[in-house]
Amino acid sequence: MAHVPLGVLAAAVLAATWDAEAIGAAWPSLLLAFGCFFVAQGALFSALRRVEASTVAPLLSVKIATLAAASWAVQGVAVTPLGFLAIGLAVGGAAVVGGVGERPDARSLGLIFLAIAGYTGCDMGIVRTIERMLAATGPDGTGGGDRLRAAMRAAGVLYSGFGLVALALLPGVLRRRAARPRWGGALAYAACWALAMATLFSAFSLLSVVLVVILQSTRSLWSVLLGGLLGRLGLGHLETNHSNGALAVRLLGAAALVLAVGLYAWGGSAPPAGAG
Repeated sequence: MAHVPLGVLAAAVLAATWDAEAIGAAWPSLLLAFGCFFVAQGALFSALRRVEASTVAPLLSVKIATLAAASWAVQGVAVTPLGFLAIGLAVGGAAVVGGVGERPDARSLGLIFLAIAGYTGCDMGIVRTIERMLAATGPDGTGGGDRLRAAMRAAGVLYSGFGLVALALLPGVLRRRAARPRWGGALAYAACWALAMATLFSAFSLLSVVLVVILQSTRSLWSVLLGGLLGRLGLGHLETNHSNGALAVRLLGAAALVLAVGLYAWGGSAPPAGAG
């Protein structure tokens, strides 16, 4: 339901950044990002119905490894030894955080890894979309302002489309669940998601895709802290109240993810062969 107001906001962004030539040049990668996102979102929300969010979020950090492989295969970006250490720390930290407390069953793990595959394809599609838009609208695509505008245009196209699909599906979902729309919660979710996606797409336009995802994986730290707080407040329907020892181990794993960010930013990747 939150994708409906999010789609309205995205349509406004798209109108402000409209460029038919750039959008036309990027259709193949837009379709890739669009399809992969729907697969990933469906798998993620199915997993969240079975497993706590503070367990799911860290496991999504495995996307770092899949994106590093995809970046190497598609873009020729080489990962340095320091980069492999950062990726190992990120994946290991995710395993530590996800392995404490509630353990996902095989079906939940399958859904999480399907979400990871979908988000990997979506992220690669977003990066390729921005590149194609820049190639269509500028001589070299090196201007920072132009890159940010292309990122916002890509976000506007994708989330306008998601909003239209959500609007078409909403009546059937509400009928099936015999529920009234809760627009207050949907608007709050949409506002948070819009802010997150605006910064994410901007980061994709300026930084390495693997570094962006490592930065994104630090949400594990926040999910652990918030999960611990919710458990202490007695909100057991949202998060289990883990012991102090379990919470400490989870925080240690989350700290490994933060360290991975610094290592990869310091020297985790090398440009494609022949570049520069």
